[in-house]
Amino acid sequence: MANVIRIKTARWAFNCHDWKPSESDWLLISSSIQKNDKERIGKYVFQRDAKFAMIGRLISRKFVVDATGLNWKDVNILRDENNKPFLSHDSFNKASEIKFNISHAGDLVVLAGEIGDVKLGIDVMKLGNDRNKNIPEFFRLMNRLFSDEEWKMIKSRQSEEEQMNMFYRYWCLKESYTKALGTGLTLDLKKISFKLKTEVLKSECFVEDTEVFVDGKKQSGWIFQESLLLGTHSVAVAIHTEEMPRKLFCENFNCLEYKDLIERIEQMFPPDKDYCKEFMKKDISS
Repeated sequence: MANVIRIKTARWAFNCHDWKPSESDWLLISSSIQKNDKERIGKYVFQRDAKFAMIGRLISRKFVVDATGLNWKDVNILRDENNKPFLSHDSFNKASEIKFNISHAGDLVVLAGEIGDVKLGIDVMKLGNDRNKNIPEFFRLMNRLFSDEEWKMIKSRQSEEEQMNMFYRYWCLKESYTKALGTGLTLDLKKISFKLKTEVLKSECFVEDTEVFVDGKKQSGWIFQESLLLGTHSVAVAIHTEEMPRKLFCENFNCLEYKDLIERIEQMFPPDKDYCKEFMKKDISS
């Protein structure tokens, strides 16, 4: 059983839109993930959804391999009652220190990974306004999810597109925060309010001065790393720690390529040509 920790932090992004897997690619990677993951991915109707799910599995396994030194085939990733992935203690005797979380939306799959006593969550949303969406009505339906202060900030933006972008930014913050807590979106989100000190996200570095309040009380120990990826995707990483200094965390996202994901890949099962053919026959998206 391995117990040597290698990399200590990761912020990774993968552009699924640009990735066009060949039949041989899918044959390799579908035989290099856990059997339950393979079965779940096989149930997706469209290639796009299957690709997102597959990259999520590959990028998670890459982080665990890079962090622990385990062989690819020895990694066993489980999920808790809220579907949050975690490393099995059967794989690694310091599994509780290996923290990672993934999200996908738009064109991207993103991962945040840390080693140590931290709570960690990540979320990403593609910005922009659906022209068929009635924004005032949409905001009315979503009213109970945001505090009065957050709605004031959202509606202070000049155009509907800018309002939707701010909406998505707050949504990423709330999603990443609840994922870090391990609750998912089961809390009263209106009671969770974020105060933005920097109103414009940057692509070259993280915005890290956002604060979170619950029932009006500032929550200590939280760091939020926000960024703009590809110029079109808002991403937020929520980290809770009482001990680790901020300077130890990543300063920006690293965009990975397919070759990076399969650098240490090992086949766990015989290649399944029928499974691969079923994927190649699927429509790309709805």
